[in-house]
Amino acid sequence: ATIASKAPVILNSAGTVTEVGETVTAESLGSTADIAGATVIGYGVSVTYNEAEDKLVAVYILNSDSDAYAVVGTISGTSTTWGTPVNASGAVTADKRPRVETIPGTSKVLFVWTTGSGGSSAVGTISGTSISFGTITNYVSGGPLPEDLSMAWDSVNDQMMVTYFATYNAELFAMAATITGTNVSFTTQDNSRVLDASGGNIINTELAYDTNAGAFVASYRNGSNLGYCIVFTSDGTNITKGTATQLPVYSNTNGVGGVTYDSTAQKVVFGMKDDSAAGYGIVGTVSGTSISFGTEVVFYSGALSTTDTSMAVVYAGSAANTTTMLYVPTSDNYTYYVNGTVSGTDISFNTPARAYTDSAQTARNAMCVVSSGKVAMLFNPQSTSGGMTDNYVYAAILQNTASITNLTSTNFVGIADAGIATSATGTI
Repeated sequence: ATIASKAPVILNSAGTVTEVGETVTAESLGSTADIAGATVIGYGVSVTYNEAEDKLVAVYILNSDSDAYAVVGTISGTSTTWGTPVNASGAVTADKRPRVETIPGTSKVLFVWTTGSGGSSAVGTISGTSISFGTITNYVSGGPLPEDLSMAWDSVNDQMMVTYFATYNAELFAMAATITGTNVSFTTQDNSRVLDASGGNIINTELAYDTNAGAFVASYRNGSNLGYCIVFTSDGTNITKGTATQLPVYSNTNGVGGVTYDSTAQKVVFGMKDDSAAGYGIVGTVSGTSISFGTEVVFYSGALSTTDTSMAVVYAGSAANTTTMLYVPTSDNYTYYVNGTVSGTDISFNTPARAYTDSAQTARNAMCVVSSGKVAMLFNPQSTSGGMTDNYVYAAILQNTASITNLTSTNFVGIADAGIATSATGTI
């Protein structure tokens, strides 16, 4: 194609040049792929995208031996293929909800899970289509047992922040993890890391890092089924927390489905349910360790499933500039997705879509952002239908409508001195 005078250009693999530009990619949903080939324990699944390796890593607890497993996925368009699952826990029996997050700029991930007597973790290193793990480190030994784990990367202190609900004393904890090679160490658990000690069954915990505010936002459901969040900061050793704040959706919220950070709008976005379990989104603005809210907006007026991991929320990146939410209505128990766009302190939603017309009913889902407007979804069905089997785990890629540039961090070569016709030569 013709290159305009003074236009920025990139170098192609064939040695030719092309004008910098953008293409709009339409929304599409790829087919599902079985990631484990076996049944898993129904305490949730988790997935992360490792940009350095351009791979997915999914984790789960296998039903046959109650061990924690990880498996590497390769993305091609909106399709995925998966390697051989790897046992990360060995003889340490896993239990509750496993979580995995990428360590940015590396080929590594941090895998955390709950055991029958505490909490364990391991650093995984991706190599091709497989993953290997370093020494298992216990971040909690003995009670209170950690549940409802969540993680977010602290880009300032180069640490992974981990939050969890402690079952024995009904408190919400936060701990910072430092990764060195294939080893991980955690800040000491003490009262300074208690985020909420209100008591009751704190569940549905999720965590996001607001890079603009330099603060974490933890969302959760307290013992009275009220949706709450708390903002806190870390200097790498000490945590400073704000006041636990109820999310402004009526008086008896059925909880929150998650929180994510919209890096374009520099806001946090919550997915949650009101007292009738209708689905809502709301935008939060963080200042220090405080938060203010915009107007709550409904995306589904019927009742949603109250299963802890039925709803998932993730910002799909600047190319799509949308937040994708997975949810399960009680009317049919199938998984749907909807996209919301932030403007100022408000959010608007498009028309929801059912993920798969022949899918099994499901109550456990997970998501992560990939790139170029893509998100990876995990489905853990509760019935057998179509191509899905009860208690297996399936992955799919959703390509959101996105404006994708051909410019990368390495292919820019310069500015065209004058207009250059197709197949002609010119000065850059």
